[in-house]
Amino acid sequence: MKRTAISAALFAILTTGIFAADKVAVGKTSYPTALKRKVGDKSANLKLTGAGTHVSKTLKVYTIASYVEKGAEVQDATQLAAADCGKVLHLVMLRDVNGRDLAVALTDAIRRSEPSLTLKKEMTQFAKKVSKNNTKKGDHIWLTHIPGVGLRCEIAGKVFTTRNMEFAHAVWSNFVGPNNADEELRKELISRL
Repeated sequence: MKRTAISAALFAILTTGIFAADKVAVGKTSYPTALKRKVGDKSANLKLTGAGTHVSKTLKVYTIASYVEKGAEVQDATQLAAADCGKVLHLVMLRDVNGRDLAVALTDAIRRSEPSLTLKKEMTQFAKKVSKNNTKKGDHIWLTHIPGVGLRCEIAGKVFTTRNMEFAHAVWSNFVGPNNADEELRKELISRL
């Protein structure tokens, strides 16, 4: 009996170490280095390009991980932002955020990163849908780039798709493009490329 308990404890320690090596910790949040997720109507194998924390005015707002489809020829931030392949941004909220405040923050950041953006209709629709969803600490937001379609957003249990490739590109540019909203976070999101 004692031997079985010791073996079980040893197995738990060893397998925990193995699984921990397959994750990247950002504060108390852990992101897997490999992710299988539905992108459009197919399942995709994705690899982590980096992860970090978004800080606004000294407040930690969310952690975020960036994933790109395995096999994609992506070697830097510019290629990641422009790639028309399966991509995912996975946010985990570190505090409660009113839906309207989140919508304003996201759309303002997207406009700053893409100043020539002419997607008024898409931005308005996106902001309207996001603003209806208050987020709580621990909530997950999934932004999925669907090749040839646009951006799928899962937030607070609601799912909607913005069918415009330029808009999807603008979202990625906000996080990893040259006019990004947070340079330190941009470096973290591409640290594994």
